[in-house]
Amino acid sequence: MITTVFPVINAVNESKNNEWFFYPSYENYSPKGMPDFDQKQNNWKDPYNHGWTFCGAVSVANIFWYIDSSYSNSYGCPGDNEDIFPLVLNYNAQGTPIPGLNKDDHNFNNVNDLTSVWDHEKGIFGNELIERVAWYVDTNGCRTGNNIWGTPIISMHQGVSKWLDDAGLLDYFKLEIKYPKSITSNSIMPSGNHISSYFSNNTHGNLVGSYDFLETEFPISSTEDLTFQNLANQIINGSFVVLGLTGYDEDKNVYISHWVSVAGVNINDFQIALSDPYFDNANHTNDMTKHNDASIVSHDIYRVNNTSPFPDEKDYFWLVDYLNIPNVYTIVPAVFIITPLKDNIPEITPRSYFIKPDTNYLFLNDKHIMKTLFGNTVVIGDLAIEANAYSREGIEKIEFYLNDELMHIDDVFPYEWFWDDTSFGRFEVKIKAIDNTGIISENEMIIWKFDL
Repeated sequence: MITTVFPVINAVNESKNNEWFFYPSYENYSPKGMPDFDQKQNNWKDPYNHGWTFCGAVSVANIFWYIDSSYSNSYGCPGDNEDIFPLVLNYNAQGTPIPGLNKDDHNFNNVNDLTSVWDHEKGIFGNELIERVAWYVDTNGCRTGNNIWGTPIISMHQGVSKWLDDAGLLDYFKLEIKYPKSITSNSIMPSGNHISSYFSNNTHGNLVGSYDFLETEFPISSTEDLTFQNLANQIINGSFVVLGLTGYDEDKNVYISHWVSVAGVNINDFQIALSDPYFDNANHTNDMTKHNDASIVSHDIYRVNNTSPFPDEKDYFWLVDYLNIPNVYTIVPAVFIITPLKDNIPEITPRSYFIKPDTNYLFLNDKHIMKTLFGNTVVIGDLAIEANAYSREGIEKIEFYLNDELMHIDDVFPYEWFWDDTSFGRFEVKIKAIDNTGIISENEMIIWKFDL
């Protein structure tokens, strides 16, 4: 069995001095350590308040890219037409591959391609890495149609879990959500409903709200306090962290609500380095697309204060001078953590999976409505069925079947079949993905369909 060895990242310390830990570089696809993709691209705004709201999706995409790079061919380069690991795939960006020659999973425009449209108001969504992640984690409700602003942490957890499951990797990673221990009773509850418009065109959205604590299987960690020291120790020992930030003034008005990826920590000097989707202090650029190249990063460093600025709420640490506004404190109300469970992962065999529809949900005229009471997948009206597949040899095509009758063949991602026939009753929908060597992987689901 071929295995891919995951690097023991705390064994290598690429640092500014011997007290720093930074994620090590991979010359193939992450030559500067943790990537630093940017959210200020391609109209990635919420359709209501028009603030930049893709910080959660971008922060997760940074980590996905980094993990995928660590497992890939160490001698590879963008455009080499290789895809060794299924976490990040080739999403067939519309534009000319950059840098080329081939379209593949690590081209810069596979992160985002401005030639593909993102328009939430019109329901037109793109297909590259960050937009795919946004779809999974339901940024602005783009997947479910729910009234969501930004990416709440429960949506992030659910979306990342599904992404890993689809890729065949869920058993190899642990996902955690951590809060300060008394957040459920604190008056600080970072909700976008109370954000003040102190910054024009700001990065906004819900990080966590009271509804999150109603989830019956919500994976809250209660084994330790959310302190900088505990978090830094996890990072040094191999975890990847998306950090939630909320900026408050002394009256607890909210100035900013934001997700960032952690790029490094200095546990002795209480400092943290961020791959920030919004700010680029260490390596500023006005061309936000440049950061789609993982060799261009701005790892911004901040000092951490472990003493909460609010005497009645003592469980928060905060970043000094993050916003550089007097008497505004950028606290950490929540973190999302991805931890590899094993040092190696068996080679993932060819696989196919459904992106849409979600199982156990009701769809009405191609719109995601709600979970069904008895766990059935129910479709009323027309539906665009979307699928994807992975093989190291590359995918030639995906075939769509309805009750074993071939209905459609698609050979370019996104692989879709628009089911608009008049149909009533129970159907088996099957996909067959054929790779470039002829190997077939199948998947199927039962759908109850009724026309209006």
